[in-house]
Amino acid sequence: MTVRALRWLLVGIVMALCAAAAQADDSAVAKATDVLAAALTADAEGVRLQAARLAAELSTPGLEAAARALAASPDRFERSLALELLSHIDVGRNRDLFEAALTSPFRSVRVRAVQALATLKDPALAGPLVAMLANDIDPDLRALAAGALGATGGGDARAALRRALADPHPVVQVAAVEALAASGDDEVGLELLGRAESAAPAEARRLLGLVALVPDRDLMPRLGTLLASPDPSVRSAAAAAILRIDERSR
Repeated sequence: MTVRALRWLLVGIVMALCAAAAQADDSAVAKATDVLAAALTADAEGVRLQAARLAAELSTPGLEAAARALAASPDRFERSLALELLSHIDVGRNRDLFEAALTSPFRSVRVRAVQALATLKDPALAGPLVAMLANDIDPDLRALAAGALGATGGGDARAALRRALADPHPVVQVAAVEALAASGDDEVGLELLGRAESAAPAEARRLLGLVALVPDRDLMPRLGTLLASPDPSVRSAAAAAILRIDERSR
């Protein structure tokens, strides 16, 4: 046998070994997927919950059907973990489950639903997200809805975000301003600053804190006039807003 022929023989052996190893790996993956999918739909609650916890961070497509079934569970932990798994597999394909979950009585389920739907950036989702922003009892959920609306864009989303500027909870106000700025609303900073200029010190401080979230350098000259405010707390708030805008808009 020539040296060249021997080389080709060795190459063939190596390729055959690699193919056999890949086939063995594929077989192990398929079997593991079947085992975990079966556990996700097992009759025993403990088995289902353990499987859901183990699978939640995976993105294995073969688990999708089992995860959809588990997402209908009345148990908030199972449903939350199933939605987390589906969010890693394909949000768009499972959109119906996520939209339905927006009105779940369980906070953890609603959190996973709105976080997943936000990744779609679909203006058609504005309706249910606007409803969550206006009506959810949890300020953190309202804030998440605001962020999602900033990603979807559209006139309805911006109108809802502007209404949310008056939300009683600061975390929602912050999320609404950041979402408006992210959606390209060029007027929100000027509007908030105009209100701050004529407000009492406590309200002016609150509004200036929101102005600071808008990375628009055109706001800085008008903010500069408030550095001469007779109220020291307003001066400090205006100074902090200028510096924050400067850092965020570089």
